[in-house]
Amino acid sequence: MKKVMCLMVLGVVFFPAMICSAEKGQHVIIREGYIVPDGKMLLIDDITIQCTLTPPGQVDSISIPTLNALLQISTPDTAKCRESLKDGVCPIQAHSIGTGTSEETLYGFGGCDGYCPFELDLGRRTNLVAYGGDKLEGKCRLGYDPAIDGPDLILWQRIVNGIGRLVKAPNRRTP
Repeated sequence: MKKVMCLMVLGVVFFPAMICSAEKGQHVIIREGYIVPDGKMLLIDDITIQCTLTPPGQVDSISIPTLNALLQISTPDTAKCRESLKDGVCPIQAHSIGTGTSEETLYGFGGCDGYCPFELDLGRRTNLVAYGGDKLEGKCRLGYDPAIDGPDLILWQRIVNGIGRLVKAPNRRTP
């Protein structure tokens, strides 16, 4: 009997909290340059960023560096900025998504007509939030300079895929 009463009390206390906190929202797929609609809040559940290194011409060998992937959330319209402006610009948020590396040296880049990409996809589950007017972009940073026998590398970066939920934005005062 005590066990049943205890479960009933726990159910009464925790069940409403579970119902109230379970924001369903509209599921969306996030791609590079996604802009959150006005009046909405985006709950970012999962994100994958692709970093691609490409030598612009013929290269004999390359040692692949460490790459850091970031999710950048910016607010291009300063009227929608949720933080105080610095020099008339809304601050940019940069969230680390992951770090990838390869300690290998690749040879024979000269035989692929100048297009020999090294692609690295970095992703993870997140609990990040973006608000109406925010723009999402993938950014990649080299952990250290690559050892390359030839011209400089071109670094391409983008959000390959992300999943999130759009919910109604809470009423919050802006500074």
